[in-house]
Amino acid sequence: MNKLIPTKFGFLPEDWRIKSLAGCTTKIQDGTHFSPRTTEGPFLYVTSKNIRPGRLDLSTAGCISEEEHRSIYSRCDVKPGDVLLTKDGANTGNACLNTEDQQFSLLSSVAVLRADHAENVGGFILQYLMSPSGQKRLKDLMSGNAIPRLTLQKIKAFELPVPPRPQQCRIAEILSTVDEVIEQTEALIGKYQQIKVGLMHDLFTRGVTPDGQLRPTHAEAPHLYQTSPLGWIPKKWKIKPLLHFVPIAVYGISVSMDDDPSGVPVMRMNNIFQGRINVSDIKFSETSDARSLTLRYDDVLFNRTNSLEHVGKTAIWRGELPAASFASYLVRLDVDTQMMRPLFLVYWLNLPITQLIIRQFATPGVHQVNINPTNLRRINCAAPIDLSEQDRITSRIEALDVTRRSHDEHLAKLRQQKQGLMHDLLTGRVRVPIQESDRSSPPQS
Repeated sequence: MNKLIPTKFGFLPEDWRIKSLAGCTTKIQDGTHFSPRTTEGPFLYVTSKNIRPGRLDLSTAGCISEEEHRSIYSRCDVKPGDVLLTKDGANTGNACLNTEDQQFSLLSSVAVLRADHAENVGGFILQYLMSPSGQKRLKDLMSGNAIPRLTLQKIKAFELPVPPRPQQCRIAEILSTVDEVIEQTEALIGKYQQIKVGLMHDLFTRGVTPDGQLRPTHAEAPHLYQTSPLGWIPKKWKIKPLLHFVPIAVYGISVSMDDDPSGVPVMRMNNIFQGRINVSDIKFSETSDARSLTLRYDDVLFNRTNSLEHVGKTAIWRGELPAASFASYLVRLDVDTQMMRPLFLVYWLNLPITQLIIRQFATPGVHQVNINPTNLRRINCAAPIDLSEQDRITSRIEALDVTRRSHDEHLAKLRQQKQGLMHDLLTGRVRVPIQESDRSSPPQS
């Protein structure tokens, strides 16, 4: 094993070198300033918004004519294996590897980095740029306050520790394999989310019969439905202002909080996530208010103040901690359990259509918007009279949520594994085995 030697990047194996990006590449160039004359055409152009962390997304790329493409591409060509790095805008620092065979043009907000291939690998350069260390150092090089920016000069001068090429290939292969599994898991989660959206629409407009089946649609069986301000709903449902189902709304506490775990945990708006309570980031309070206003199993928490994107989100408390209170930006909705299951309310409030209705009552503040619980409880809510049907509806959604959460947990473990591998492999702390075939293999990007 090679001995370790001290460097500006800590101790590295003696066969590693510190190189600038200019020293690892044959090309570092940004795209072209241009305004497309048309939104139609056979060729694509890529901007910073198309560069996701580690992935090129052409689904929202713009279109240009063949004439425009020839003019732009001749000034900055892009080839498979090139690293694309955003240098302007909100996504500055995002990087990905171009794996597309089709030609596309680059706007000036993106730079292309082409490894010299004889000694360096684009995939390794990408992995280092996307590592926590690489991202931190890129951020330190950015200029601009509202709009961050990387200059080509700073990109070229960016330094990184580089092992011999066979090790670069193996490291890039290992980390990209994990990336592929992460991407597949993300796609699966996205698929479950789409299924859930469609299922919830059907469940909250058609309901579930005692045999566990969705009712036929209104078009198939109009005699099963009644008209309402919310459209067609099953005849065995009732529609009332939310106040009918939620007679009491309780504001959270306005107290000082800190990180001292000897106090009472206080749930805040950032603890509401996908209809459940996330206790990974909590604050505490020693006040008497926090000890007197505690959460009960099945309590419903409504986020009354936040950005327009997050205001109105709702979650159910399932005893995630032995005791906890909640902050003033949240409201506890006390459900009349003789008429509605708390979990039914949570799922109904988180419906996309309900969220749109709720936000119509949002009043602007200095930095956030607010939804008054009194106004909230004026909106109409349709629910089955039979509580057992409400249970059937929520159990169908919960089953999907359980599967979704298992995939979320798997994704979190994969990302944690990737972080650990990056730390070990990109610093030489763990040496990767190299086969003789790898040592003699022709250069690859």
